[in-house]
Amino acid sequence: MQKNNDIQVIWDICHFGFPDDLTPLHPMFARRFSHLCRAFVIKYRSLVPEGELIITPINEVSFLSWLGGEVRGTSPYCVDQGWEVKYMLMKAYIEGIEMMKEIDPTVKIMTTEPLINITTQDPSNPILVLEANEKHQEQFQVLEILTGKLCPELRGKPEYLDILGINLFQ
Repeated sequence: MQKNNDIQVIWDICHFGFPDDLTPLHPMFARRFSHLCRAFVIKYRSLVPEGELIITPINEVSFLSWLGGEVRGTSPYCVDQGWEVKYMLMKAYIEGIEMMKEIDPTVKIMTTEPLINITTQDPSNPILVLEANEKHQEQFQVLEILTGKLCPELRGKPEYLDILGINLFQ
């Protein structure tokens, strides 16, 4: 169908949700996720040996880390641990890319991140303006980690960002 209708499928390995026995804060999360990514590419290439393969390893890391790490909206159901969840998700994301590219160096990575304009209700309050600006800048941390500008110990590289996908919220 993809070739017949000139459609490019973009595969999403983790949209939302995790196995019952695993959350992003579990010490084995990145390892298990990277092996899932590897198995996906092996299986996919056994079925479709040629052609472009575009993958989003983890959908909307920024949103998922806020929802599960700050406001208990989803697993891991935490408060005030958004950074820790984001860090561990990005560790898994990058290790997943490494495993996929080991199998197929031509795999293209597409990020999908929300883009929102975070402001304050009271622009006359400099403290609230600074806090809003700080929160606004946090939405770019995923890209900075992925490209290695932030948290270089996670082994991000600029070449891990092939396609930038944005969900624009207003």
